[in-house]
Amino acid sequence: MRRPLYLHIGHPKAASSTIQTALSQHIDALRAQGYLVADRDFAFPEHGPLHGAPVQYVADMCERHESGLQDAVAKMHALGSRLGDRFDKVIISSESLCIPEAEYLARALKHEFEIHVIYYIRRQDDWLISAWNQWGCQEGEDLVTFCERMLAAPHPNFQKVLGRWQPTADTVRVKPLHESALVGGAVLSDFFAAIGANIELDERRPANQSMDLALLEVFASSKFLFESIHDKRIAYWLQQNGPSNYPIEKPALAADLLARIRARFADQNHQLHQQHFADTDYDEVFGPPKTEQANLERQAQQSTPEATMDRMRRVIGMQFDLLQNMHERLKKLED
Repeated sequence: MRRPLYLHIGHPKAASSTIQTALSQHIDALRAQGYLVADRDFAFPEHGPLHGAPVQYVADMCERHESGLQDAVAKMHALGSRLGDRFDKVIISSESLCIPEAEYLARALKHEFEIHVIYYIRRQDDWLISAWNQWGCQEGEDLVTFCERMLAAPHPNFQKVLGRWQPTADTVRVKPLHESALVGGAVLSDFFAAIGANIELDERRPANQSMDLALLEVFASSKFLFESIHDKRIAYWLQQNGPSNYPIEKPALAADLLARIRARFADQNHQLHQQHFADTDYDEVFGPPKTEQANLERQAQQSTPEATMDRMRRVIGMQFDLLQNMHERLKKLED
């Protein structure tokens, strides 16, 4: 008997961290309904908290190729022998499943599991801003340079990822991150509906919240601060120790760049729409958002010398606040 295996394959920067956080928060309710969920070590604990998601594990699996795949398949076979009356469904959430060759895992398991792929996508202009926020600025590129490099690829290529998974999966469910396309108008209610779980939700703020544009510009001009694009120590520290009332100014794109982004991905978006969510209005998902004019005005304002100076002053203000906090902590230690 083939057991259901739900593979949430991402995409990166498409609410993956939000879903993984929710899996951890609701792990007891999921277990009570027969689900086992992969943790960061690709184990499927039956008791206790769920520690992380197997994002790095799957990335390492793909890098190790055949040996990595063999290790993952062995763990899944061992899991299969544990499944029975109490646990009969499996969930793996990892945006690293978008990496080429990750689909080989599903091919190796198809005789033992029903493969149900869940894939969330995001309008590309929003995705590019979020990706620059998360890792692009740490590569030493400003937002426009980063967007130009992604457009040349092009990236993100949702259709290419799906092309690798569709021949293998029993079902493929693709949804854009837009309230009109999601069950309950939100990604968590949509995800749990997709796996058939009955979970009472309190929709919280998405994980991986944006940082202020002033800090992102500092990161982009100071690549030496980071060991790699995955080094989040400074960002996490600032989020935990920075002023509670520190503003968050989100970056915006100019009109000409927005137009080129939409033109570059138009064919792919029309194909995705027709194949996977044709009952959703295309322009609602991929057309100019209702906030577009306000965003364009914000981008024009952000480009002025005065706004640039204001952001520099904001960073200096944060430095003073952090120095004051450090002084107070040292004083307590001395006392």
